[in-house]
Amino acid sequence: MSVLSAILDRILARLDAIVARLSSPGTWQQLAPVVALAVAGVAWLAWRRAGRTALGRAVRWWAGMASLIGMVGPAIYFRAVLPDGAAGLVAVEINMSRLGRAQFPSEAVLLALTVMAASSSGYLWVWRQSRQTRAEREALAVAWRDARQRLVRGVAGVALAVASIMAVGAGAGLATAREVPDLATPGTLWVGTARGANRITVRSDGSTSFQTLAWPSVPLPSDEVGGIAVGPDGETWIGTARGVAMLPSGPDPQWVTHDVTDGTIPDRQVFGVAVDRRGVAWVATARGGAAIDRRRGGYHYLADNTPLLHQILDVVHLDGSGRVWFAGAGGVNVFVPSTGVPLDASRAEVTMAAGASRVGGGDGEWIVGLTRYNTDGALPDSLIFAVASDGLGRVWFGTENGAAVFTPRPTARDLASHDDRNWRTFTMTNSDLVHPKVHAILADRDGRIWFGTEGGISILDERLPERDPGRWRQVGAGDGALPNLWVQAMAQTPDGSIWVGTRGGGLAVARGGDPSRWEAYRTSTVRHVVGIALPWFRDDNLASDDVRSLTWVSRLDR
Repeated sequence: MSVLSAILDRILARLDAIVARLSSPGTWQQLAPVVALAVAGVAWLAWRRAGRTALGRAVRWWAGMASLIGMVGPAIYFRAVLPDGAAGLVAVEINMSRLGRAQFPSEAVLLALTVMAASSSGYLWVWRQSRQTRAEREALAVAWRDARQRLVRGVAGVALAVASIMAVGAGAGLATAREVPDLATPGTLWVGTARGANRITVRSDGSTSFQTLAWPSVPLPSDEVGGIAVGPDGETWIGTARGVAMLPSGPDPQWVTHDVTDGTIPDRQVFGVAVDRRGVAWVATARGGAAIDRRRGGYHYLADNTPLLHQILDVVHLDGSGRVWFAGAGGVNVFVPSTGVPLDASRAEVTMAAGASRVGGGDGEWIVGLTRYNTDGALPDSLIFAVASDGLGRVWFGTENGAAVFTPRPTARDLASHDDRNWRTFTMTNSDLVHPKVHAILADRDGRIWFGTEGGISILDERLPERDPGRWRQVGAGDGALPNLWVQAMAQTPDGSIWVGTRGGGLAVARGGDPSRWEAYRTSTVRHVVGIALPWFRDDNLASDDVRSLTWVSRLDR
Protein backbone atom coordinates (compact mmCIF):
# COMPACT_ATOMS: atom_id res chain seq x y z
CA MET A 1 0.00 0.00 0.00
CA SER A 2 2.88 2.34 0.72
CA VAL A 3 4.01 1.90 -2.91
CA LEU A 4 0.58 3.05 -4.10
CA SER A 5 0.80 6.08 -1.82
CA ALA A 6 4.26 6.93 -3.13
CA ILE A 7 3.08 6.67 -6.77
CA LEU A 8 0.11 8.96 -6.10
CA ASP A 9 2.37 11.38 -4.27
CA ARG A 10 4.74 11.56 -7.24
CA ILE A 11 1.86 12.18 -9.64
CA LEU A 12 0.46 15.00 -7.48
CA ALA A 13 3.95 16.47 -7.02
CA ARG A 14 4.38 16.53 -10.80
CA LEU A 15 1.02 18.32 -11.13
CA ASP A 16 2.21 20.79 -8.48
CA ALA A 17 5.32 21.49 -10.54
CA ILE A 18 3.27 22.04 -13.69
CA VAL A 19 0.92 24.43 -11.91
CA ALA A 20 3.88 26.26 -10.37
CA ARG A 21 5.48 26.69 -13.77
CA LEU A 22 2.27 27.91 -15.39
CA SER A 23 1.71 30.45 -12.61
CA SER A 24 5.24 31.85 -12.63
CA PRO A 25 5.77 35.51 -13.58
CA GLY A 26 5.38 36.21 -17.26
CA THR A 27 4.47 32.63 -18.17
CA TRP A 28 0.98 33.49 -19.34
CA GLN A 29 2.34 36.22 -21.55
CA GLN A 30 4.79 33.73 -23.06
CA LEU A 31 2.11 31.07 -23.50
CA ALA A 32 -0.55 33.40 -24.88
CA PRO A 33 0.05 32.41 -28.54
CA VAL A 34 0.11 28.70 -27.61
CA VAL A 35 -3.11 29.03 -25.61
CA ALA A 36 -4.78 30.88 -28.48
CA LEU A 37 -3.79 28.13 -30.94
CA ALA A 38 -4.95 25.43 -28.50
CA VAL A 39 -8.35 27.10 -28.09
CA ALA A 40 -8.68 27.45 -31.85
CA GLY A 41 -7.75 23.78 -32.28
CA VAL A 42 -10.31 22.60 -29.75
CA ALA A 43 -12.97 24.76 -31.37
CA TRP A 44 -12.10 23.34 -34.80
CA LEU A 45 -12.29 19.74 -33.52
CA ALA A 46 -15.63 20.42 -31.85
CA TRP A 47 -16.88 21.96 -35.06
CA ARG A 48 -15.74 19.00 -37.16
CA ARG A 49 -16.84 16.22 -34.83
CA ALA A 50 -20.22 17.58 -33.82
CA GLY A 51 -22.92 15.43 -35.39
CA ARG A 52 -26.28 16.25 -36.82
CA THR A 53 -28.08 15.95 -33.47
CA ALA A 54 -29.59 18.96 -31.75
CA LEU A 55 -26.88 18.94 -29.10
CA GLY A 56 -24.16 18.55 -31.70
CA ARG A 57 -25.38 21.48 -33.73
CA ALA A 58 -25.62 23.62 -30.57
CA VAL A 59 -22.06 22.67 -29.59
CA ARG A 60 -20.75 23.56 -33.04
CA TRP A 61 -22.44 26.92 -32.96
CA TRP A 62 -21.37 27.72 -29.39
CA ALA A 63 -17.74 26.69 -30.03
CA GLY A 64 -17.54 28.98 -33.03
CA MET A 65 -18.95 31.97 -31.16
CA ALA A 66 -16.72 31.31 -28.11
CA SER A 67 -13.65 31.21 -30.37
CA LEU A 68 -14.68 34.50 -31.95
CA ILE A 69 -15.12 36.09 -28.51
CA GLY A 70 -11.77 34.66 -27.41
CA MET A 71 -10.03 36.29 -30.37
CA VAL A 72 -11.58 39.76 -30.08
CA GLY A 73 -12.08 39.79 -26.29
CA PRO A 74 -8.52 40.62 -25.19
CA ALA A 75 -8.27 43.59 -27.55
CA ILE A 76 -11.61 44.95 -26.32
CA TYR A 77 -10.64 44.38 -22.69
CA PHE A 78 -7.24 46.06 -22.83
CA ARG A 79 -8.58 48.97 -24.88
CA ALA A 80 -11.56 49.59 -22.60
CA VAL A 81 -10.12 48.83 -19.17
CA LEU A 82 -6.43 49.53 -19.73
CA PRO A 83 -6.22 52.49 -22.10
CA ASP A 84 -2.46 52.67 -21.66
CA GLY A 85 -2.07 49.00 -22.40
CA ALA A 86 -0.55 46.41 -20.13
CA ALA A 87 2.95 47.93 -20.15
CA GLY A 88 2.41 49.71 -16.85
CA LEU A 89 1.32 46.49 -15.21
CA VAL A 90 4.21 44.38 -16.43
CA ALA A 91 6.53 45.91 -13.83
CA VAL A 92 3.99 45.10 -11.12
CA GLU A 93 3.81 41.50 -12.25
CA ILE A 94 7.57 41.12 -12.52
CA ASN A 95 7.95 42.62 -9.06
CA MET A 96 5.59 40.00 -7.67
CA SER A 97 8.12 37.35 -8.63
CA ARG A 98 9.62 37.42 -5.13
CA LEU A 99 6.57 35.44 -4.08
CA GLY A 100 7.12 33.09 -6.98
CA ARG A 101 3.96 33.67 -8.98
CA ALA A 102 2.24 36.37 -11.00
CA GLN A 103 -0.65 37.62 -8.90
CA PHE A 104 -1.52 40.57 -11.12
CA PRO A 105 -2.33 41.25 -13.82
CA SER A 106 -2.22 37.77 -15.42
CA GLU A 107 -4.74 36.07 -13.17
CA ALA A 108 -7.01 39.09 -12.98
CA VAL A 109 -6.97 39.50 -16.76
CA LEU A 110 -7.60 35.79 -17.37
CA LEU A 111 -10.48 35.81 -14.88
CA ALA A 112 -12.01 38.91 -16.45
CA LEU A 113 -11.75 37.45 -19.94
CA THR A 114 -13.23 34.15 -18.80
CA VAL A 115 -16.19 35.86 -17.15
CA MET A 116 -16.68 38.05 -20.20
CA ALA A 117 -16.57 35.13 -22.61
CA ALA A 118 -18.86 32.98 -20.44
CA SER A 119 -21.44 35.71 -19.95
CA SER A 120 -21.38 36.70 -23.63
CA SER A 121 -21.68 33.06 -24.69
CA GLY A 122 -24.56 32.65 -22.27
CA TYR A 123 -26.47 35.53 -23.81
CA LEU A 124 -25.72 34.20 -27.30
CA TRP A 125 -26.89 30.75 -26.23
CA VAL A 126 -30.23 32.15 -25.02
CA TRP A 127 -30.60 34.12 -28.23
CA ARG A 128 -29.84 31.01 -30.30
CA GLN A 129 -32.44 28.96 -28.41
CA SER A 130 -35.08 31.61 -28.99
CA ARG A 131 -34.66 31.09 -32.74
CA GLN A 132 -35.13 27.33 -32.62
CA THR A 133 -38.36 25.49 -33.28
CA ARG A 134 -40.24 23.74 -30.49
CA ALA A 135 -39.13 20.32 -31.73
CA GLU A 136 -35.50 21.42 -31.80
CA ARG A 137 -35.71 22.79 -28.24
CA GLU A 138 -37.29 19.57 -26.93
CA ALA A 139 -34.66 17.41 -28.61
CA LEU A 140 -31.92 19.64 -27.26
CA ALA A 141 -33.36 19.43 -23.74
CA VAL A 142 -33.36 15.63 -23.84
CA ALA A 143 -29.81 15.47 -25.22
CA TRP A 144 -28.57 17.97 -22.67
CA ARG A 145 -30.16 16.04 -19.77
CA ASP A 146 -28.49 12.82 -20.86
CA ALA A 147 -25.12 14.56 -21.22
CA ARG A 148 -25.39 16.03 -17.71
CA GLN A 149 -26.22 12.64 -16.22
CA ARG A 150 -23.17 11.07 -17.86
CA LEU A 151 -20.99 13.93 -16.67
CA VAL A 152 -22.23 13.64 -13.07
CA ARG A 153 -21.64 9.88 -13.06
CA GLY A 154 -18.13 10.35 -14.42
CA VAL A 155 -17.18 13.03 -11.87
CA ALA A 156 -18.59 10.92 -9.03
CA GLY A 157 -16.56 7.92 -10.19
CA VAL A 158 -13.34 9.89 -10.35
CA ALA A 159 -13.98 11.46 -6.92
CA LEU A 160 -14.67 8.03 -5.41
CA ALA A 161 -11.47 6.61 -6.90
CA VAL A 162 -9.35 9.51 -5.59
CA ALA A 163 -10.96 9.29 -2.14
CA SER A 164 -10.28 5.54 -2.02
CA ILE A 165 -6.62 5.99 -2.98
CA MET A 166 -6.17 8.70 -0.35
CA ALA A 167 -7.85 6.56 2.29
CA VAL A 168 -5.58 3.64 1.41
CA GLY A 169 -2.56 5.91 1.54
CA ALA A 170 -3.61 7.32 4.90
CA GLY A 171 -3.99 3.83 6.30
CA ALA A 172 -0.65 2.73 4.91
CA GLY A 173 1.49 4.89 7.15
CA LEU A 174 0.89 8.28 5.57
CA ALA A 175 2.21 10.01 8.70
CA THR A 176 5.71 8.73 7.94
CA ALA A 177 5.67 9.44 4.21
CA ARG A 178 8.25 12.22 4.54
CA GLU A 179 11.31 12.59 6.69
CA VAL A 180 11.57 15.53 9.10
CA PRO A 181 14.48 17.85 8.21
CA ASP A 182 17.46 17.18 10.48
CA LEU A 183 18.81 20.47 11.85
CA ALA A 184 21.65 18.76 13.75
CA THR A 185 21.93 21.72 16.13
CA PRO A 186 19.71 23.24 18.87
CA GLY A 187 17.54 26.11 17.69
CA THR A 188 14.54 26.83 15.49
CA LEU A 189 14.25 27.03 11.73
CA TRP A 190 11.18 28.87 10.44
CA VAL A 191 10.16 27.90 6.91
CA GLY A 192 7.69 30.13 5.07
CA THR A 193 5.97 28.61 2.04
CA ALA A 194 3.12 29.24 -0.38
CA ARG A 195 0.80 27.06 1.72
CA GLY A 196 1.73 27.90 5.29
CA ALA A 197 4.74 27.89 7.59
CA ASN A 198 6.78 25.24 9.39
CA ARG A 199 8.52 25.58 12.73
CA ILE A 200 11.30 23.01 13.21
CA THR A 201 12.80 23.11 16.70
CA VAL A 202 15.66 21.06 18.11
CA ARG A 203 15.78 21.17 21.91
CA SER A 204 18.94 20.97 23.98
CA ASP A 205 18.27 17.27 24.70
CA GLY A 206 18.33 16.53 20.97
CA SER A 207 14.59 15.96 20.51
CA THR A 208 12.94 17.54 17.46
CA SER A 209 9.57 19.27 17.27
CA PHE A 210 8.00 19.79 13.83
CA GLN A 211 4.90 21.97 13.53
CA THR A 212 2.89 23.03 10.48
CA LEU A 213 1.14 26.38 10.77
CA ALA A 214 -1.64 26.75 8.21
CA TRP A 215 -5.38 27.10 7.94
CA PRO A 216 -7.55 25.85 9.61
CA SER A 217 -5.42 24.91 12.63
CA VAL A 218 -3.64 28.31 12.83
CA PRO A 219 -5.37 31.68 12.24
CA LEU A 220 -2.92 33.10 9.72
CA PRO A 221 -4.47 35.84 7.55
CA SER A 222 -3.32 33.80 4.55
CA ASP A 223 -1.30 30.63 4.02
CA GLU A 224 0.79 32.52 1.44
CA VAL A 225 3.82 33.50 3.52
CA GLY A 226 6.13 36.24 2.27
CA GLY A 227 8.50 36.67 5.22
CA ILE A 228 9.15 35.62 8.83
CA ALA A 229 11.07 37.48 11.55
CA VAL A 230 11.64 36.86 15.26
CA GLY A 231 11.88 39.70 17.78
CA PRO A 232 14.11 40.18 20.85
CA ASP A 233 11.51 38.71 23.23
CA GLY A 234 10.91 35.63 21.09
CA GLU A 235 7.81 37.01 19.37
CA THR A 236 7.35 35.78 15.81
CA TRP A 237 6.05 37.95 12.97
CA ILE A 238 4.71 36.27 9.82
CA GLY A 239 3.93 38.37 6.75
CA THR A 240 1.31 36.92 4.42
CA ALA A 241 -0.71 37.84 1.34
CA ARG A 242 -3.49 39.24 3.56
CA GLY A 243 -1.69 40.83 6.48
CA VAL A 244 0.74 40.20 9.33
CA ALA A 245 0.31 37.70 12.16
CA MET A 246 2.28 37.94 15.41
CA LEU A 247 2.73 35.11 17.92
CA PRO A 248 4.05 36.31 21.30
CA SER A 249 6.36 34.14 23.38
CA GLY A 250 5.12 32.61 26.60
CA PRO A 251 3.30 29.56 27.95
CA ASP A 252 -0.07 30.28 26.29
CA PRO A 253 0.48 32.68 23.37
CA GLN A 254 -2.41 34.03 21.33
CA TRP A 255 -2.10 35.08 17.71
CA VAL A 256 -2.50 38.79 16.93
CA THR A 257 -3.37 39.85 13.37
CA HIS A 258 -2.58 43.20 11.75
CA ASP A 259 -4.13 44.20 8.43
CA VAL A 260 -5.50 47.19 6.55
CA THR A 261 -8.74 47.17 8.56
CA ASP A 262 -7.00 48.14 11.82
CA GLY A 263 -4.73 50.63 10.04
CA THR A 264 -1.44 49.09 11.13
CA ILE A 265 -0.23 48.35 7.59
CA PRO A 266 -0.95 50.26 4.35
CA ASP A 267 -1.66 47.18 2.21
CA ARG A 268 -2.62 43.61 2.94
CA GLN A 269 0.03 42.15 0.59
CA VAL A 270 3.13 41.79 2.77
CA PHE A 271 6.40 40.85 1.08
CA GLY A 272 8.89 41.22 3.92
CA VAL A 273 9.18 41.61 7.70
CA ALA A 274 12.13 42.54 9.94
CA VAL A 275 12.28 43.20 13.69
CA ASP A 276 14.86 45.44 15.36
CA ARG A 277 16.40 45.16 18.82
CA ARG A 278 13.66 47.34 20.29
CA GLY A 279 10.97 44.92 19.14
CA VAL A 280 9.68 47.26 16.41
CA ALA A 281 8.48 45.32 13.36
CA TRP A 282 9.27 46.85 9.98
CA VAL A 283 6.97 45.73 7.17
CA ALA A 284 7.31 45.94 3.37
CA THR A 285 4.01 45.87 1.47
CA ALA A 286 2.66 46.46 -2.02
CA ARG A 287 1.74 50.06 -1.11
CA GLY A 288 4.56 51.25 1.11
CA GLY A 289 6.18 50.40 4.41
CA ALA A 290 5.14 50.38 8.04
CA ALA A 291 6.65 50.29 11.52
CA ILE A 292 4.65 48.48 14.21
CA ASP A 293 5.39 48.72 17.92
CA ARG A 294 3.19 46.46 20.03
CA ARG A 295 3.09 48.93 22.91
CA ARG A 296 3.30 52.34 21.28
CA GLY A 297 1.68 52.13 17.84
CA GLY A 298 3.41 52.76 14.54
CA TYR A 299 3.84 54.67 11.31
CA HIS A 300 2.95 54.28 7.65
CA TYR A 301 5.56 55.20 5.06
CA LEU A 302 3.83 55.83 1.75
CA ALA A 303 4.86 57.14 -1.64
CA ASP A 304 2.94 60.38 -1.14
CA ASN A 305 4.38 61.34 2.26
CA THR A 306 7.94 59.98 2.10
CA PRO A 307 10.65 59.97 -0.59
CA LEU A 308 10.06 56.31 -1.44
CA LEU A 309 11.29 55.58 -4.95
CA HIS A 310 8.37 53.20 -5.48
CA GLN A 311 5.46 52.18 -3.30
CA ILE A 312 5.88 48.45 -4.05
CA LEU A 313 8.44 47.21 -1.53
CA ASP A 314 9.75 43.67 -1.95
CA VAL A 315 12.04 43.53 1.05
CA VAL A 316 12.94 45.33 4.28
CA HIS A 317 16.38 44.81 5.85
CA LEU A 318 17.97 45.98 9.11
CA ASP A 319 21.74 46.39 9.15
CA GLY A 320 24.04 46.25 12.18
CA SER A 321 23.79 50.00 12.75
CA GLY A 322 20.00 50.06 12.99
CA ARG A 323 19.43 51.50 9.52
CA VAL A 324 16.31 50.31 7.70
CA TRP A 325 16.69 49.45 4.01
CA PHE A 326 13.41 49.44 2.07
CA ALA A 327 13.83 47.99 -1.43
CA GLY A 328 11.51 47.10 -4.26
CA ALA A 329 10.34 48.05 -7.73
CA GLY A 330 12.07 51.44 -7.92
CA GLY A 331 15.31 50.97 -6.00
CA VAL A 332 16.43 51.25 -2.37
CA ASN A 333 15.55 53.81 0.31
CA VAL A 334 17.57 54.07 3.53
CA PHE A 335 15.81 55.18 6.71
CA VAL A 336 17.46 55.95 10.06
CA PRO A 337 15.12 55.90 13.11
CA SER A 338 15.62 59.02 15.20
CA THR A 339 16.16 57.07 18.41
CA GLY A 340 18.69 54.77 16.80
CA VAL A 341 19.38 51.24 17.98
CA PRO A 342 22.12 50.81 20.61
CA LEU A 343 24.85 48.45 19.53
CA ASP A 344 24.75 46.76 22.94
CA ALA A 345 21.19 45.59 22.10
CA SER A 346 19.64 47.41 25.07
CA ARG A 347 16.03 48.55 24.75
CA ALA A 348 15.54 52.13 23.59
CA GLU A 349 12.55 54.42 23.84
CA VAL A 350 10.78 55.13 20.55
CA THR A 351 8.81 58.21 19.61
CA MET A 352 5.81 56.53 18.03
CA ALA A 353 2.28 57.58 18.95
CA ALA A 354 0.76 55.42 21.67
CA GLY A 355 -2.03 53.10 20.60
CA ALA A 356 -2.30 54.35 17.03
CA SER A 357 -0.67 54.19 13.64
CA ARG A 358 0.34 57.50 12.12
CA VAL A 359 0.88 58.31 8.49
CA GLY A 360 4.19 59.89 7.68
CA GLY A 361 7.50 60.46 9.38
CA GLY A 362 8.55 61.85 12.72
CA ASP A 363 10.53 58.84 13.83
CA GLY A 364 13.66 59.28 11.80
CA GLU A 365 15.27 60.53 8.61
CA TRP A 366 15.40 59.29 5.02
CA ILE A 367 19.06 59.74 4.15
CA VAL A 368 19.44 58.39 0.62
CA GLY A 369 17.69 56.67 -2.27
CA LEU A 370 19.60 54.36 -4.60
CA THR A 371 18.71 53.45 -8.18
CA ARG A 372 20.49 52.19 -11.24
CA TYR A 373 20.63 55.72 -12.60
CA ASN A 374 21.88 57.79 -9.66
CA THR A 375 24.60 55.19 -8.99
CA ASP A 376 25.77 55.28 -12.63
CA GLY A 377 24.97 51.59 -13.04
CA ALA A 378 26.77 50.43 -9.89
CA LEU A 379 23.39 49.11 -8.82
CA PRO A 380 22.74 46.93 -11.90
CA ASP A 381 18.96 47.31 -11.82
CA SER A 382 16.34 49.32 -9.93
CA LEU A 383 14.16 46.24 -9.36
CA ILE A 384 15.49 44.83 -6.07
CA PHE A 385 14.67 41.31 -4.85
CA ALA A 386 17.07 40.85 -1.90
CA VAL A 387 19.14 42.88 0.58
CA ALA A 388 21.68 41.35 2.99
CA SER A 389 24.57 42.43 5.23
CA ASP A 390 27.90 40.75 5.88
CA GLY A 391 30.40 40.77 8.73
CA LEU A 392 32.37 43.63 7.18
CA GLY A 393 29.46 46.07 7.37
CA ARG A 394 28.79 45.90 3.64
CA VAL A 395 25.28 45.70 2.15
CA TRP A 396 24.53 43.32 -0.72
CA PHE A 397 21.72 43.72 -3.26
CA GLY A 398 20.10 41.10 -5.49
CA THR A 399 18.40 42.63 -8.52
CA GLU A 400 16.70 41.82 -11.79
CA ASN A 401 19.99 42.13 -13.65
CA GLY A 402 22.71 41.00 -11.28
CA ALA A 403 24.04 41.81 -7.83
CA ALA A 404 26.01 44.60 -6.15
CA VAL A 405 27.77 45.28 -2.87
CA PHE A 406 27.94 48.69 -1.22
CA THR A 407 30.28 49.75 1.59
CA PRO A 408 28.56 52.63 3.44
CA ARG A 409 30.54 55.38 5.13
CA PRO A 410 28.69 56.21 8.35
CA THR A 411 30.26 59.69 8.59
CA ALA A 412 28.80 60.77 5.24
CA ARG A 413 25.22 62.01 5.18
CA ASP A 414 24.30 59.90 2.14
CA LEU A 415 26.67 57.09 3.21
CA ALA A 416 28.95 58.15 0.31
CA SER A 417 26.75 56.30 -2.13
CA HIS A 418 27.92 58.60 -4.94
CA ASP A 419 31.51 57.35 -4.66
CA ASP A 420 32.23 54.56 -7.15
CA ARG A 421 34.96 53.22 -4.90
CA ASN A 422 32.29 52.08 -2.43
CA TRP A 423 30.53 49.90 -4.99
CA ARG A 424 31.19 46.65 -6.78
CA THR A 425 28.85 45.20 -9.39
CA PHE A 426 28.35 41.58 -10.47
CA THR A 427 26.57 40.82 -13.74
CA MET A 428 26.58 38.04 -16.31
CA THR A 429 29.22 39.90 -18.33
CA ASN A 430 31.79 40.77 -15.66
CA SER A 431 31.44 37.79 -13.30
CA ASP A 432 30.56 34.09 -13.18
CA LEU A 433 27.05 34.74 -11.89
CA VAL A 434 24.95 31.82 -13.11
CA HIS A 435 21.75 33.85 -13.71
CA PRO A 436 20.97 37.59 -13.69
CA LYS A 437 17.89 37.42 -11.41
CA VAL A 438 19.17 37.20 -7.84
CA HIS A 439 16.42 36.45 -5.31
CA ALA A 440 18.50 35.60 -2.22
CA ILE A 441 21.96 36.49 -0.85
CA LEU A 442 23.78 34.93 2.09
CA ALA A 443 27.17 35.79 3.60
CA ASP A 444 28.37 32.65 5.41
CA ARG A 445 30.80 32.37 8.32
CA ASP A 446 33.70 31.50 6.03
CA GLY A 447 33.42 34.78 4.15
CA ARG A 448 31.80 33.28 1.07
CA ILE A 449 28.85 35.01 -0.60
CA TRP A 450 26.01 32.78 -1.84
CA PHE A 451 23.82 34.17 -4.62
CA GLY A 452 20.49 32.39 -5.03
CA THR A 453 19.16 32.93 -8.55
CA GLU A 454 16.54 31.56 -10.91
CA GLY A 455 19.25 29.39 -12.49
CA GLY A 456 20.91 27.92 -9.42
CA ILE A 457 23.48 29.18 -6.89
CA SER A 458 26.72 31.04 -7.49
CA ILE A 459 29.26 31.13 -4.66
CA LEU A 460 31.91 33.85 -4.46
CA ASP A 461 34.94 33.16 -2.27
CA GLU A 462 36.63 36.55 -1.85
CA ARG A 463 39.55 34.99 0.00
CA LEU A 464 40.89 33.66 -3.30
CA PRO A 465 42.62 35.84 -5.92
CA GLU A 466 40.64 37.30 -8.80
CA ARG A 467 42.07 34.91 -11.38
CA ASP A 468 41.83 31.81 -9.23
CA PRO A 469 39.41 29.34 -10.92
CA GLY A 470 38.04 28.38 -7.51
CA ARG A 471 36.96 31.93 -6.69
CA TRP A 472 33.53 31.25 -8.24
CA ARG A 473 31.57 28.03 -7.86
CA GLN A 474 28.23 27.06 -9.40
CA VAL A 475 25.53 24.80 -7.99
CA GLY A 476 22.93 23.40 -10.38
CA ALA A 477 20.12 20.85 -10.18
CA GLY A 478 20.21 17.08 -10.36
CA ASP A 479 21.27 14.10 -8.27
CA GLY A 480 23.11 15.24 -5.17
CA ALA A 481 22.52 18.89 -6.11
CA LEU A 482 19.63 21.35 -5.83
CA PRO A 483 16.13 19.90 -6.23
CA ASN A 484 15.16 22.98 -8.26
CA LEU A 485 17.20 25.73 -9.91
CA TRP A 486 15.00 28.63 -8.75
CA VAL A 487 16.31 29.64 -5.30
CA GLN A 488 14.15 31.96 -3.20
CA ALA A 489 15.60 31.89 0.33
CA MET A 490 18.77 30.89 2.20
CA ALA A 491 19.87 30.61 5.84
CA GLN A 492 22.86 29.22 7.75
CA THR A 493 22.70 27.24 10.99
CA PRO A 494 25.40 27.23 13.72
CA ASP A 495 26.90 23.96 12.45
CA GLY A 496 27.73 25.73 9.17
CA SER A 497 25.02 24.06 7.10
CA ILE A 498 23.41 26.14 4.36
CA TRP A 499 19.64 25.73 4.03
CA VAL A 500 18.06 26.68 0.72
CA GLY A 501 14.41 27.20 -0.16
CA THR A 502 13.50 26.57 -3.78
CA ARG A 503 10.49 27.30 -5.93
CA GLY A 504 8.86 23.91 -6.44
CA GLY A 505 11.76 21.74 -5.27
CA GLY A 506 11.24 22.03 -1.52
CA LEU A 507 13.97 22.48 1.07
CA ALA A 508 17.64 21.57 0.54
CA VAL A 509 20.67 21.60 2.83
CA ALA A 510 24.42 21.55 2.23
CA ARG A 511 25.86 19.98 5.38
CA GLY A 512 28.78 21.94 6.78
CA GLY A 513 28.47 24.43 3.94
CA ASP A 514 29.77 21.90 1.38
CA PRO A 515 28.06 22.82 -1.93
CA SER A 516 29.01 19.53 -3.58
CA ARG A 517 26.43 17.41 -1.78
CA TRP A 518 22.84 18.29 -0.97
CA GLU A 519 19.99 16.66 0.91
CA ALA A 520 16.45 17.51 -0.20
CA TYR A 521 13.21 17.52 1.77
CA ARG A 522 9.93 17.68 -0.10
CA THR A 523 6.31 17.92 0.91
CA SER A 524 3.86 15.04 0.65
CA THR A 525 1.03 16.37 -1.49
CA VAL A 526 -1.24 13.51 -0.40
CA ARG A 527 -0.72 14.36 3.25
CA HIS A 528 -1.33 18.05 2.55
CA VAL A 529 -4.65 17.37 0.81
CA VAL A 530 -5.80 14.95 3.50
CA GLY A 531 -4.57 17.40 6.14
CA ILE A 532 -7.10 20.04 5.04
CA ALA A 533 -9.81 17.85 6.56
CA LEU A 534 -7.58 16.12 9.13
CA PRO A 535 -4.95 18.70 10.21
CA TRP A 536 -2.81 16.21 12.14
CA PHE A 537 -1.81 14.54 8.86
CA ARG A 538 0.22 17.66 8.06
CA ASP A 539 2.51 17.17 11.04
CA ASP A 540 6.09 16.28 10.09
CA ASN A 541 5.34 17.48 6.56
CA LEU A 542 6.75 20.48 4.73
CA ALA A 543 3.82 22.81 4.08
CA SER A 544 4.77 23.32 0.42
CA ASP A 545 7.64 22.77 -2.00
CA ASP A 546 7.42 26.49 -2.82
CA VAL A 547 9.70 27.75 -0.02
CA ARG A 548 9.85 31.55 0.14
CA SER A 549 11.39 32.43 3.48
CA LEU A 550 13.94 30.87 5.87
CA THR A 551 14.69 32.28 9.33
CA TRP A 552 17.04 30.74 11.88
CA VAL A 553 16.70 31.47 15.60
CA SER A 554 19.61 30.28 17.74
CA ARG A 555 17.83 30.42 21.07
CA LEU A 556 14.91 28.12 21.74
CA ASP A 557 11.36 29.42 22.02
CA ARG A 558 10.40 30.16 25.57
